[in-house]
Amino acid sequence: MAKAETGAELYKKGNESFVSEDYDRAIDLYTSALAQDPSLLEVYAAKSQALIRSERYDAAKTEANRGIDILRGLAANEADSRASDELKKCMQRSGVASFYLGKYKEAKNTFCEAKKLEESDKGITQWITWCDEKISRFGDDASKISSSASQQPSAADANQQNADTKSAPAVNISELNLSSETQAAKTASNPSASADSQSAADTAANQEMPVPKIKHDWYQTETHVIVEVRIKKLDPKDVKVEF
Repeated sequence: MAKAETGAELYKKGNESFVSEDYDRAIDLYTSALAQDPSLLEVYAAKSQALIRSERYDAAKTEANRGIDILRGLAANEADSRASDELKKCMQRSGVASFYLGKYKEAKNTFCEAKKLEESDKGITQWITWCDEKISRFGDDASKISSSASQQPSAADANQQNADTKSAPAVNISELNLSSETQAAKTASNPSASADSQSAADTAANQEMPVPKIKHDWYQTETHVIVEVRIKKLDPKDVKVEF
């Protein structure tokens, strides 16, 4: 009879699946690891991150908050910094999930709490800045927009937008809907403009850049810019990077 895998072994396999971008498999393995050994502190943030990469932001936030509840007491009582480090990671994951759900004020509050654990963390500082940008434009909570107007971009797509605009990695679609409603009202009052408007829209659409098929992501610190290009099963000898 085969020996049952330990929680640590399942966690290691989950990490391997995560690196291979098999996020669903990673999530299953992390779940099994926690079922085997709930004391594996690293698994909570890891599972939340896999859920974020799968664009399952509600579940990611729930998992991160679960880790926060467990780790908060441990971080206060343990002499070593491991629980505190994992608590900060879970807070970051919860903040990121809230951000992509459009809950900008809640995300900022979570990031500010995480920053208290490590004031020098520049990544958290950047997320707080992005939250402030969104709050100034859309208010504290943009998650209550109607479902047809509130679809947030994926983490990869949103970060591509950030690369293009140098602003926060998210977008509020309600502005586009407002523009559409305004245009519809103008067309109703001036039917002769409809054909010209449609022609201009078709021309603009034809001139738009195609959406890249390869997912990519990036983030930065004060000294480095890290770019991830997600292509599976690529032989390293076939990879060439030029600057």
